Amino acid sequence: SGIELFPNLRSLNISNNRITALDLSQNTGLTWLYAANNQLASLDLNANTKLQGVDLSGNRLTTLDVSKLTELGYLYVDFNLLTELDLSANTKLTGLGFTATNNNLKTIKLPNAPSLTVDRSNFAAQNPSTGYEKVQWLQDGSPVGERIQASGQTLTSEGVANAFTLSFSANGGRGSVETISGSYGQEVTVPQNGFTRYGYTFSGWNTQANGLGYAYQPDAKITDLGKKYDGQRVTLYAQWTPITYSITFDANGGSGSASEDSVSFDQKVTLPNEGFTNDTEENLTLAGWASSAEGPVLYAAGSQVQGLSGDAGHTVTLYAVWALTAEGEQATRLESLAQSFAAYSSSDYTTEDWTALNSIYNEAVEKIGQAQETGDMDAIVTTYEEKMANVPTRTQRETEVSDGFKHAHQEVLGKLSGSAVNAANAADLLQKAGSAHDTLTGEGLKAFSELSNEEDLEAVTASVLSSLSTETSQLENLRAAAQWVVNLEGISQKAMSEVRSTDVETYRSAAEGYTSLPSEQSNHIDASLSTDLTDRQALAEAKRSAVSELSTAYTGFDLSLYSEKGKAALEKAHTDGANAVESASSTQAVTTAKEEASAKMNAVPNAEEEVSNPIPDEPSGGGSGSGSGSGGGGSSGGSSSGGGSGSGEDTKPEEKPEETPAETTTVTDEKTGTVTQVTTSADGKVSAAVTVPQGVRSVTVNIPCTAGDSTVAVLVHADGTREILTKVARTADGLALRLDGSATVEIVDNAKSFGDVADNAWFASSVQFASSRDLFNGTGNGAFAPEVDMTRSMVVTVLHRLEGTPDATGNTSFDDLNSGWYSEAVDWAVEAGITTGNGNGSFLPDESITRESLAVMLYRYANTLGLNTKTTGALDDRFQDAGNVSDWAKDAMAWAAEQGILQGSNDQLRPNDDTSRAEVATMLMRFVSLITEQDAELAE
Repeated sequence: SGIELFPNLRSLNISNNRITALDLSQNTGLTWLYAANNQLASLDLNANTKLQGVDLSGNRLTTLDVSKLTELGYLYVDFNLLTELDLSANTKLTGLGFTATNNNLKTIKLPNAPSLTVDRSNFAAQNPSTGYEKVQWLQDGSPVGERIQASGQTLTSEGVANAFTLSFSANGGRGSVETISGSYGQEVTVPQNGFTRYGYTFSGWNTQANGLGYAYQPDAKITDLGKKYDGQRVTLYAQWTPITYSITFDANGGSGSASEDSVSFDQKVTLPNEGFTNDTEENLTLAGWASSAEGPVLYAAGSQVQGLSGDAGHTVTLYAVWALTAEGEQATRLESLAQSFAAYSSSDYTTEDWTALNSIYNEAVEKIGQAQETGDMDAIVTTYEEKMANVPTRTQRETEVSDGFKHAHQEVLGKLSGSAVNAANAADLLQKAGSAHDTLTGEGLKAFSELSNEEDLEAVTASVLSSLSTETSQLENLRAAAQWVVNLEGISQKAMSEVRSTDVETYRSAAEGYTSLPSEQSNHIDASLSTDLTDRQALAEAKRSAVSELSTAYTGFDLSLYSEKGKAALEKAHTDGANAVESASSTQAVTTAKEEASAKMNAVPNAEEEVSNPIPDEPSGGGSGSGSGSGGGGSSGGSSSGGGSGSGEDTKPEEKPEETPAETTTVTDEKTGTVTQVTTSADGKVSAAVTVPQGVRSVTVNIPCTAGDSTVAVLVHADGTREILTKVARTADGLALRLDGSATVEIVDNAKSFGDVADNAWFASSVQFASSRDLFNGTGNGAFAPEVDMTRSMVVTVLHRLEGTPDATGNTSFDDLNSGWYSEAVDWAVEAGITTGNGNGSFLPDESITRESLAVMLYRYANTLGLNTKTTGALDDRFQDAGNVSDWAKDAMAWAAEQGILQGSNDQLRPNDDTSRAEVATMLMRFVSLITEQDAELAE
């Protein structure tokens, strides 16, 4: 209350309070309003027609009428509950002065302002809803581009359904069931079983390996996949029911009978040791049971057996084995050996190991029967009892597999119990958690066993998988958490001085994304990452507010009252202040830079005051005393980036020695008529002016210079903006660059340093090549993660950057594609014919890309560029595994191999191997070299 007492109030800052209501109807002179981070549910601004800037971020507004605010240049309304925003009357809005992210916006009406270009990022992200984390913005039914020219159009949003991946685990069996990808709301029919498991029949699916999760039957319908979060991964585990069979006992020449009906495969059965006799000869006793009438003892009488048949309804016949009762010394040793053998039960062993144990026993019986000396008999008993004791039990086989898995993945398993994921290790943990999880859900556990019998391997790994069900779930969540951090692309580690006012929405969306993660995933992320994001968000917001305040203050000066020198001084004070704000490393430094800039602007005399208070001339040595000049020392003691500090007095600049004149060389391409004028300055800086004749589609020009892997060509646009050219390759005497028209370029070094890329690594050159051209970013905290697999979405993003990130004219209809960081690249790649998805309506963005799939994408991209993709030889003549190349990839693989883009090792192409970031960077460097080599011929 009381605000009505200040009708002439020009600026009001009430941000970061708990204000629920605000009446500004009497404050008609208000030009700037800061009311961010309050609890306003409504606000009437119709009386405040002089407002030039409004910051209402972080309130609870459901509606906002700005139709009377025709002077409005800045409007920040992000983080509210708005459903529509009509800006048609706000023709003075600036491109960076409008943000409306994180609302519930369905429509935005832009003004008809030809000079206004709006960045899509200023409004793209909206509040998530169940099953829809993101929205897509459309104009007349087509996706909007990154920058929109305001012409009175209406933009509409529609929710982008969360993507999901549904995979299937054999859970101790073998075989395959195709992964299903889709999006929230899509009805998924649970597939029929494609797995088999010896001794079991399939009984359904479950979300947990141990059957304690949600159960589904084939042909069941699921509609809530993707409900939890975008990119949700769900694994359904096959459930198994043991088959039943029967056992009959054949007296095999003796008398007696017994049977076991309806025996379960996993049921233990005690074999008879009484009730059977044989009177055909004297002294015959029941030695055990065999699988054939002639066979040796396979199971001791009275021992336990399990899983004698894997065929449902089958009847197993066991035959009595009769032996003459031994006498004398042999009888004593045989009885001792038989007692030892009888202590073992086949149910405690795999089939393979029981067969081995049984063979040991029968071999010992035979040797004792052949021995003559009691000492030899005793030695046989001792030796073979030790051999039987050394045969691994089923439990030991399971421990062997479990321990092997835990040892192989000990690093990532050690991260499951804490908040381990951060920007530095996310890419590494993503790869390792994915590898460990895939080992569990696939058939990878079998590699840790020395068993060779497939049925035994199934039984052992199924038991181990069940015991590791908790680890399986935790690995799935750790992988999702690591993927989320990797997708941040290192923004949490950006230097504070490099955080810009335009980064507000980036950091807000990231911070919001963190809080919306399921707890089972966010618990794996180091809390410091969230702090890093919110700290940078706060700094970006402070910079945006300060830049806006300085702009408002600057536009508040009546320039008609100032001389030309005064106008220039005002503009310089404003520009230098805004630059100082943007490079500040803390909110306190932002406040200081803003206040100093405001003071400098206010200190500039108008034309009347200038008579008695003249504005000093700028010394020829540099900028003003503001400390932000680009030349030399300032005139009033401030420092600048170009030279020393000023003394506060105008002094004669020190005469400079005569400089060596720049050298200029002109080269004319006889084939295309392109004229290249290359200038090398005295300090070695190289620039070039390239004139391409009309009608020439593209050219490759050679710029002589001293070039390294990180040397790039920078295109200088007419408005002064700069752009790194991507299709530039290193040559023996400089750089070859592909241009689509006349241009001015500068040659600079853009080296990047990564802690996990050694100078002598085989991929060091290609990593420098790709990162210096901004085709690849690091993964955070100075890491490149060269060994991490490239996904399909990553590859199309890199190719999109190589092409200059052009807009696509339409949008794809993949059921698993959302409006994430890669969606524009996928749209472009599909439109250009570079990818068609998997043929079943899905793109599989998170699936690792194989060598043959990458070759196909590069092959198709080469065709769009008009490169020669014909081949002269067959793969079979050069590579031993050429037969493993899929039919759809043979032409592409032959081309890639012949051009040296894809190089085999030991005569192996490895077409189905996944491809790492380092490998893709290397192939990309070779591909760009091919473009520049062929382009001159294409232009002709």
